[in-house]
Amino acid sequence: MFDYKFNNNSQLFGPKVFQVTRFLADRAGILAFAHLPLLILLAGRNNLTILLTGLPYKSLIMYHKWTSRMMFLNSTFHGILYSLIEIKKGSYLKSFKTDYFFWGVFSTIVCGILMFQSLHFFRNHYYEIFLYGHILFAGIFFLFIYYHCKRLGWHGYIHLSVLFWASDRVIRIINIIRFGFPIAKIRYLSDDTFKVTIKRRKNWKPFPGCYIFIYFLKGKNFYQSHPFSIIDSILNPNEITIYIKIKEGITFEIGEMLKKSINNNKEINIRVAVEGPYGHGPNFKNYNNILLIAGGNGIPGPLYDAINMIKKDGYKNLRYIKLIWVVKNFESIKFIYPELLRLIGIDNNNNQNKKINTNRMKNLVDIEIYMTRVSNEPIFSNTETSDKNGSLKSFKKLDSLMNELNTSKFELNDDFGNNSSSNLAAMDITDESNLITNSNSNSNINLVDLDSLLNNDVYEINEDNFKPENLNQYKILKKIGQYVTINYGKRPNFEEIILQNFKYTKGSICIVTCGNSSMCDSLRNIVAENVSKCSYQVDFFEELQVW
Repeated sequence: MFDYKFNNNSQLFGPKVFQVTRFLADRAGILAFAHLPLLILLAGRNNLTILLTGLPYKSLIMYHKWTSRMMFLNSTFHGILYSLIEIKKGSYLKSFKTDYFFWGVFSTIVCGILMFQSLHFFRNHYYEIFLYGHILFAGIFFLFIYYHCKRLGWHGYIHLSVLFWASDRVIRIINIIRFGFPIAKIRYLSDDTFKVTIKRRKNWKPFPGCYIFIYFLKGKNFYQSHPFSIIDSILNPNEITIYIKIKEGITFEIGEMLKKSINNNKEINIRVAVEGPYGHGPNFKNYNNILLIAGGNGIPGPLYDAINMIKKDGYKNLRYIKLIWVVKNFESIKFIYPELLRLIGIDNNNNQNKKINTNRMKNLVDIEIYMTRVSNEPIFSNTETSDKNGSLKSFKKLDSLMNELNTSKFELNDDFGNNSSSNLAAMDITDESNLITNSNSNSNINLVDLDSLLNNDVYEINEDNFKPENLNQYKILKKIGQYVTINYGKRPNFEEIILQNFKYTKGSICIVTCGNSSMCDSLRNIVAENVSKCSYQVDFFEELQVW
């Protein structure tokens, strides 16, 4: 507490009640000003706070919001107390005409507008309004507070804030120039998802847990940048890959471009600018057990983490890695299939991946996929399959059928790229080169129930009863089925999974999640409520990107 001295008959401040009010108003105003540098620092993508604390950017954004709220409360309290003094003295209108009072009132109003238009509703549904409004009103706010204190001082806080803002912008520009402006290949996959492949310079090194801000320099939203987790390309070491869900704004605009692409091949090229890489993942070397949980398009980050841990030999304390991925249907598995092969330890030619110790992978990694909108094994069997054995049984059933079809012929439709007659049984179902790449056919071909064919004396597969994309699914699931447990029509019971890990695993546990905000919130709450039930160290990390 400050030892304030009061004088009942002060010639400068008036009676004691005015003195107390004035001191409180001044203290609130100074505290409001003191928030400014920290407020700007926390909002920057490049700042010392990240390096010093190791906190993710989304945490700093949360601190930025609360710092701004406290600044607004202090400035409002400051303004109200001074207004009460002037009203009590009967000189409010006269004081309002002075510069410090006039600009102080309007700077507080602008600060309130900034707070209102920063609500999640505007950021989520009207991002352009939020973006433009935030920049415009922030500039107006700093101009008003400068004139508010032009004759009073305290400009050091403003100068430091401008320095933080300018340095962040300069570093961002340098990062963009350092990466260059390559042309990205964008390909529509399925399930409203597109894949972005970008060439990178050799000295630009991504790392597990990192993310970038990307600008698509085409269309009306070229100025926007959004954060996305990346994964190193498995095809070219000098490329990075991003999987993006089509939503609103720039992603919707790109989705429309893909639909209108030349020859309807759903591929386009767009010049991009990239900021990053930012962020840093947990140091997995400090843990014995890793639990990676991803939802939908949140798989790149956790998958990159798992691949990196298996590929490197520095994780001597690591005993167990479990990767859980929740998806709607098979389409999501198909577009991440090459990366899954890399984690499994086989390359696209079904050979052992030299960079990954396959025996180490088998002993360490447990991969489990939940397809929530597929009620049963969706390809050739109507029997519900919820574990590896069930999946392999279905595969063996189909293999036996295909072996009996040595003399059967069928016409390959356009989905296979030609119309020649081929022998189905002779087709190499383990060769990825036979995978059908166009699974979005508009064909009206109906898939015959192959279970019923097993009970018939004559097997006839032709263009009337065969759906080629189902063979694509069969190939992929057969190839990964030895390593991956696939659950059909089920959602994971996260609480049960967490409790089992707490109960049976030995040693420290690192839990990493990346998915939609509701899934991350649910997992965080479950871990927080049950962490006392684990006898070892438990750390929880989120790779959800927000801005």
